[in-house]
Amino acid sequence: MRKTALLALLAAAGCGGSPLYGELEIPNVTVTLPQQSFPAPADPSALCRDSSGQVIPQCAQKAIAYDLGAQVPVIEEKNVSYHVQLKSLAIALAANDPMGDFSLVQSVTISVVGSNGLPDVVIASYTQDPANPAPKAITVQAYSNVDLASYIQAGTLDLRTELHGVPPAFTADVTGTFYLKVRMDWGAYL
Repeated sequence: MRKTALLALLAAAGCGGSPLYGELEIPNVTVTLPQQSFPAPADPSALCRDSSGQVIPQCAQKAIAYDLGAQVPVIEEKNVSYHVQLKSLAIALAANDPMGDFSLVQSVTISVVGSNGLPDVVIASYTQDPANPAPKAITVQAYSNVDLASYIQAGTLDLRTELHGVPPAFTADVTGTFYLKVRMDWGAYL
């Protein structure tokens, strides 16, 4: 009986309808990038620009690359499909940073950087809370349901952080928390 069931599965796999797959759901993949240097808005190399190329006043941008393939190597395997979402992104001042707090940051926008014809998409934002105008850390909750899988190139997801306000240059740890669902087609290996 077992042999017959196995042969039926193998026959189905050979006919283009592979029933042999596995799914893995990881609700929290957390990656911390320590000691990231954020430029001041006056730094010409970090100026934010709008879609027409005009400089956005009092805004500095920082590229952040998350190597999700190093955290979950299976996403770089053949015959794998996956769904990735940003859940949150936290920017925490380094303990020795002289800035002290984020009182000079009025808002933060997080975008996934498009490539290969994909557009940049804003996936999270933060606005300073009047009840807590001088936080030691900023946590940005993702409000978008954007599947980031198509933005991952060679296991890496590129994000852009735009800080609006007039902070000096500072150093911070940046922690991204992601949701990941992976599906592997085992039948493709038969």
